[in-house]
Amino acid sequence: MQHFIRVLNLAFVAAFSAFLLLASQTATFAHSLTFKQAMDWYHKGAEAGNAKAQFYYSLALAEGAQGKRDFGKALKWLRMSAASGNAFAQYKLGLILQSGEWGERDLVAARANYRLAAVNGIAEAQYNLAVILLEGKGGPAAPVEAAVFFEQAGRAGVALAFLHLAALAVDGSNVVTDPVEALKWALIADRSGVEDAPDVVQQLRAQMIDEQVREAEMRARDWK
Repeated sequence: MQHFIRVLNLAFVAAFSAFLLLASQTATFAHSLTFKQAMDWYHKGAEAGNAKAQFYYSLALAEGAQGKRDFGKALKWLRMSAASGNAFAQYKLGLILQSGEWGERDLVAARANYRLAAVNGIAEAQYNLAVILLEGKGGPAAPVEAAVFFEQAGRAGVALAFLHLAALAVDGSNVVTDPVEALKWALIADRSGVEDAPDVVQQLRAQMIDEQVREAEMRARDWK
């Protein structure tokens, strides 16, 4: 899970790089504004209540774009952006509060913000919410609800979620043990390119009769 979070954080490094490029482009198109003036422009947008400006300004403060990293102010603006409904800010806030990267760790709030971002369609938030629901972090464990968000995340492109669904069906956390359903999800993970999926498929096949395998293959083909 920690590895997955670090990988996802790279996306926000890329987003911040895009922000810097946008700021420099703003400087070009707005009568040769300096970088500082471009930053001031984002600050003013944030102060005016623009959720996107609040989000990007938060990232800039956290990365030290004004000379020194200011995690306190960054968290303030990130919270404001998330509260205004910015799904990316909600997801980022979930990451920050889960990891404690900016000096504050709050698993209850992380879970709540992941949920907001998940409902707003952020696939990575759907995946992370499913994981902490399954693990019972920030609240009681909820494996059945976790399965719902794992499937949403998988449909949205986070293929690793399919292996989690296979594991749920194997160990019975998702109401009942269902080896056919487990193999179905493992097969879907395999065709989606998940690295460990072929081994899981092989292990499951070895424990099942031919009729079960055929049923699982049919379910995998029919799943959309």
